[in-house]
Amino acid sequence: MYLLELATVLREKFEQRSDHFNIFSILRSESDEVNLHSQFLYVLLLESPDFLNELFNEIGTDLPEERIAIFKEKDDIDILLTWKRNAIIIENKIYAKDQEKQIQRYWDILWNRGFSNQIVVYLTLDGREPSSNSLGTVPQENLRLFSYEDTIRRMISNTIRASATRPYLRECLCMYKDLIEKITQGGATEIMVSEIGKEIASSSKNMKSAILVQKGYEAALIEIQGRLWKRLEDMLSIRFEIESSNWKENISAFYRNKRANDRYWYGINFKVPEKGDLIFRIEIEDTLYLALFPHLVDRLSRNRVTQDLGGR
Repeated sequence: MYLLELATVLREKFEQRSDHFNIFSILRSESDEVNLHSQFLYVLLLESPDFLNELFNEIGTDLPEERIAIFKEKDDIDILLTWKRNAIIIENKIYAKDQEKQIQRYWDILWNRGFSNQIVVYLTLDGREPSSNSLGTVPQENLRLFSYEDTIRRMISNTIRASATRPYLRECLCMYKDLIEKITQGGATEIMVSEIGKEIASSSKNMKSAILVQKGYEAALIEIQGRLWKRLEDMLSIRFEIESSNWKENISAFYRNKRANDRYWYGINFKVPEKGDLIFRIEIEDTLYLALFPHLVDRLSRNRVTQDLGGR
């Protein structure tokens, strides 16, 4: 219990000391890819030469002398940078799944317009790879894996240090960095993580305990989600006929498969009374999604219905 108690004490200490006001959390959902994260990163690239330089440093090339055109949602590309015959595609994925041939499609559009030198930046919470279906024939050497947890946080930290003479920008960057830490580390700050790391590294006993705690955390997530589905199934089965339910065998894979694009999304289907073959589905992705669809449709059609109803 010592490590758990230490983590609790540190969290409480830093929470009492910190200012919880964050304009980003107030104005938008903290995981809003388009209207929060893509929008803010796009504006930063436009307004902060230091942040733009950080992007090129992370890609591994020099900032060009030519004027760079920067677009948001051009041809459905989250963020696009172009100059001469060069292009940088930034595909932002927080919780959304890859679409069919998505990156390949963007690549082909730009290639047909004469951009023969392209880099694809695939940005996710943890730096995972895109699915092979989305990537298509795009060369691996033209792909860069960025994460909010490491890459974007490092870029933001460096830009904060370079923005001492721009106080408004600096404060916005600090709040955005706090938001990134919240969505990638459960609110743990760099200082908190460092303190816990030092304590764990102080003895072999603590190292073994930390491994056990890590596995226990995953088991706790599986247990909590299992309780949720069981409660939903019990409540729905009182009034509705359950058509199918495949959550039990898939919860473990949901957490243990680190590649979100390879996860199998699952849930509960039940028949809508007096509506013929109409099915109501509850499914999990980054949150719970609801959809109505006819009984006799394949999974692809169901996914399309879910998208039409506001899903991915």
